[in-house]
Amino acid sequence: MAEITNIKTFGELKNSGYTSKSIKDELRDNLIKNLKAGVSSFDGIFGFENTVIPDIERAILSRHNILLLGLRGQAKTKLARLLVSLLDDYIPAIKDSDLNEDPYNPLTNEAKVLVETKGNDLEIKWIHKSERYVEK
Repeated sequence: MAEITNIKTFGELKNSGYTSKSIKDELRDNLIKNLKAGVSSFDGIFGFENTVIPDIERAILSRHNILLLGLRGQAKTKLARLLVSLLDDYIPAIKDSDLNEDPYNPLTNEAKVLVETKGNDLEIKWIHKSERYVEK
């Protein structure tokens, strides 16, 4: 992945063969890699190995939405924080976009205009998974 983060324009990104994925697909693909490698995706969660963890894994594999409900102290926040580890290490975003928009699927009118006007010369930046989601 190190060489892909050297890509600086949308044209270079297209030529690299990179394809955009949904978050559900990112989570699913990376969970499958971990399961095949025998790597735990939920280290530090104790007592839920036969109940909650398999349910969360099935939900991710099925691309379902996940809602964590429970009393205080039942590792809901820890589980949510660990889900970030299943995201791809880096994703591209439009450099001048305030919302870090995907160059393949821009959301705002401003980003759509940037993609149309700059085309393959559109500058991109790379966002690490640790920067994609924050707690409020």
